[in-house]
Amino acid sequence: MLGLRGNIMSQHQPVRVVLVLSCALLASHALAGEVLIDFDDRTGECVFGLAERLGNQWEAEGIVFSGPSPTQTGAITEETCSGFEMINGHSSPNFVGHVPGLTQAPMRMDFTRPAEFVSVLGTNYRRLIMLTLTAYDESDMPIGSVMVETFPLGQLQELRVDGPGIAWAEVTAEGEEDLVFDDVRFALEPVVIPDVLLYESTDPALVVDDPNVVGIGPSPVVLTGGSAPVQYYQADDGTGFPSLIFITWDGTSMEVTW
Repeated sequence: MLGLRGNIMSQHQPVRVVLVLSCALLASHALAGEVLIDFDDRTGECVFGLAERLGNQWEAEGIVFSGPSPTQTGAITEETCSGFEMINGHSSPNFVGHVPGLTQAPMRMDFTRPAEFVSVLGTNYRRLIMLTLTAYDESDMPIGSVMVETFPLGQLQELRVDGPGIAWAEVTAEGEEDLVFDDVRFALEPVVIPDVLLYESTDPALVVDDPNVVGIGPSPVVLTGGSAPVQYYQADDGTGFPSLIFITWDGTSMEVTW
């Protein structure tokens, strides 16, 4: 592997490159998928003093939960616990329970990168109240909000907000007691990998010029050789020109990375 500082390549082999680049590399990005947090991967408890509270357990999946304080966040509760018998419309066996004096809304959800939508099931299973889901951007400006009136008999309802750039969201309630949440769904926005431009020229003073672009795509770019005795290269990664690039040459083709 030959490290190149700046744009100058030493002449190990005669090289005039012709781009051999898969179309799959062009404008590449990682696609986002929907994530479901149903709380059923944890051990639910009936005693709130023993129950696991919401926090950063699903940070790797893209979400962190919080409440007014670490001791007031919802508890991961098992559906057969006394007092929760009426709950329905959730994924078994666990949900997030709130009880008076021990937990308190709002339930806040922070995303590790912007989300395209957020959805949660919720209810107050003892009386009719309004639940509100509001989503915010990174500047704490509201993106959207939705309200539902809870049904009697513990039927969970969906609250959902769609919109680009959701940094965090929260569910608030007009009453703080007897709340249940489950099945949080969201999709993180795709991570876009910027197109990288690879320039080639026989003139070191004229490398960066539109006609000299020989590759577009993420690193590495694979090229085949030609007849020019010396070629000069620069790569533009979208933020500037890396001062160090690497070339591997096997006599027939070369791989350029940066």
